[in-house]
Amino acid sequence: MCPKAQQERELAAQREEEEKARREQEAAAFLVADLIELYLTEVIEDRMIKDARTGKPKRVAGSRKPKGQAEVRCTLYNDPVRVLGDMPAGEVTRKHVVNLVREILALGANPMRIFAPCLPGYRVPGSR
Repeated sequence: MCPKAQQERELAAQREEEEKARREQEAAAFLVADLIELYLTEVIEDRMIKDARTGKPKRVAGSRKPKGQAEVRCTLYNDPVRVLGDMPAGEVTRKHVVNLVREILALGANPMRIFAPCLPGYRVPGSR
């Protein structure tokens, strides 16, 4: 094997290892609290963007009205962020989620009242 080709392969392998280590470090730094905050700001809540055509600020409506946005934020911060917030998002398992739900239900909560407001397209029965 050519020494130059061998050196290039070694450098490529070293770069790949460094990239893998960097990705793992970034994944470990992305916490459940960060994930929930990202979901709230990008999906649930209203946000301002710069219009690509005109360059002016433009309001993009979230998936909820302001009252619903506040309810979803409160629901998610009271339970998942409180219990799982400091855990890396990639390490959350089904067991963690089941334990969280059981803890909430043990307090006597109605599961639909707790989790349904977080579901996309959910509306309170009887509302317009």
